Amino acid sequence: MRIAVGLLLAAACSAPAKVPPGAAKNAARPAAPAVSLQASPPLAAPDPLLDRALREWPGAAPVSRLELRLDGTGSMAIPPAPGDACYRVFVDADSSVSARAQGASAAPLATAEGSHLSLGPHGPFCLRRGEALTVQLQGHATARVVVLTAR
Repeated sequence: MRIAVGLLLAAACSAPAKVPPGAAKNAARPAAPAVSLQASPPLAAPDPLLDRALREWPGAAPVSRLELRLDGTGSMAIPPAPGDACYRVFVDADSSVSARAQGASAAPLATAEGSHLSLGPHGPFCLRRGEALTVQLQGHATARVVVLTAR
């Protein structure tokens, strides 16, 4: 009898384990990927001027951002848009500056003076297809400029 019990135990231990029919399907599925809870680094440093500009003109898109050290006059050129486009220009400077937006004609599209200003404060100014925008700043300051557009 002891021999029979020993043979039964040996046979049970050497036989492959029986798997329930539903368990085989679950075992074949790949494990779910682990989720990382670490914060990813920001894509860009926060820009309060851009945030303010987008709050004042929702739905617009930034075309250009630039920081200028002014010792007299400085300017930035925005290339022509493929179609008609409307713009607003926002400036933050560490002291008062004069700002002017100009298209192809010599007449200014918008002008303003101050250290926190907006060209086109009551609405955007628009240019025709192929017309470049030039933003001129005058003063002695470090100025940050954000240009927004809507097409």
